[in-house]
Amino acid sequence: MRWVVWLLAGLLFGLVSVSQLFWWLVLPAFVLFIYAISKAASWREVIIGGLLVGTLKCLGGYSFIWAAYPMAWVSLGPISQFIFIFIYWLSTAAAMGLGVVVAAAAAFFVWGNHQKYFLLVFPVIWLLGEILGSFTASVILLGPGSYLNINIGHGYAGLALANISLFYPFASLGGVQGLTFVAAFIGTLTYFVWTHRNWSWLKKVFWSGYGIAALLVLYAVFPTAPVSEMGKKVIAIDTKFSTSLLNSSGGEKIKAREEVGAVLAAAKTAPTIILLPEDARLTDYLGGEEKALAFLDSKINSNTLIVDSMRVDEEDSATLRAVYYDLEDSAVYTTDKQFLTPQGEYISYPFIWALRLFGHDREIDHILQNQNYKPGKITDYQQFPADLPGFMFCFESSSVFGLSRLVDLRESPLVLHAVSHSRFNDPHILHFQLDSMIRAQAIYTKKSVVSANNMANSKFYGPDGRIVKGEVILSTEFFDLIEYNL
Repeated sequence: MRWVVWLLAGLLFGLVSVSQLFWWLVLPAFVLFIYAISKAASWREVIIGGLLVGTLKCLGGYSFIWAAYPMAWVSLGPISQFIFIFIYWLSTAAAMGLGVVVAAAAAFFVWGNHQKYFLLVFPVIWLLGEILGSFTASVILLGPGSYLNINIGHGYAGLALANISLFYPFASLGGVQGLTFVAAFIGTLTYFVWTHRNWSWLKKVFWSGYGIAALLVLYAVFPTAPVSEMGKKVIAIDTKFSTSLLNSSGGEKIKAREEVGAVLAAAKTAPTIILLPEDARLTDYLGGEEKALAFLDSKINSNTLIVDSMRVDEEDSATLRAVYYDLEDSAVYTTDKQFLTPQGEYISYPFIWALRLFGHDREIDHILQNQNYKPGKITDYQQFPADLPGFMFCFESSSVFGLSRLVDLRESPLVLHAVSHSRFNDPHILHFQLDSMIRAQAIYTKKSVVSANNMANSKFYGPDGRIVKGEVILSTEFFDLIEYNL
């Protein structure tokens, strides 16, 4: 029966990352996890049980990867693709789950030796375990375009609370990590209330006024920030270019024609900012930065800021670069992507070695021609005017520090987020997870975020926790223009 408890705890943690409908399962998940620790007969059980819980938990966090199947952008057959995704899913989840193993071992020690401090100590243990899990995940995901880090937030227990307004002050205090701490604390408190079957002391704490006072202080000291009045009109261009379209003959010509048309159509509404999705490559289609600036200056008679992004090829790799065309000052500014993920941007070393070991040299060489991104050389915004918004590339929102990194680099309360999900097939789970992470980060950093997407929908994320879709002012076969008045 003890193994059933370990299994159920892991399954509940995993479900939390799949849908907002299951957010409340984070509490019984912690109750079962702590119960399993309290009844564990040996260190061996704790290690194996912790690995089971951690792996199942992170299988839920990484379940979005199945939306990539079938992969139209690789030359592998359907069975090979299935095996490829399954191994990636399982290995990443198991590596990230190692953090739960350490948390389980530390919790088992505290339970056996300092049980009276467990309620206070366990939330810290759990949070440190999840941070360690991010690090161990970065080890298995190492590749030519990556480095060891603690960025990945998929599967964090705290994301269960990210969409519940009651917990926004905790996101304001500590972001995703703050929500994780609170989830673990409430889960531990629930365990002790449940095991002692004594609700009277809990009622006394809250109804005596101390609990209510504590909540009021929390909301007063760490409130969500209001949305700043910026006086800006932002037009996000959502494009509809699938991988199969782009790989077809004439696909790039269609993309080039439609993107230029979309920018010119957006400019007629006199916006402050026009934002294109990640890797839109408007700059390439217009002949490079100088020619693009001259063309946009000649066609658009306004003080608009147009923000593009594109692939920049180097000797043996590539980088993703954001290009700002400031038509008011006839200037161009650039910054490069720094955080990459092996979801179409690079191939991790274990998979490179495995594919070569099984004789797929031709396939891996073909994949590496396109998925060979590395962090770029332009790491900051030194040449930018202070009032220009920061830029967050696609999947930088997977990092718990994606927005935090921009706080010290940009004074503007606005962040532009360029996204492309063309390699996925209607990834509902991924959208849910990224919305949760961006919401928590927006509350924490007091920044507003506007996204523009390829094969997904533009959204506004406010520092007060709101997520809204803008007004569609033009819809065509290949693009939509979405208006935001900030």
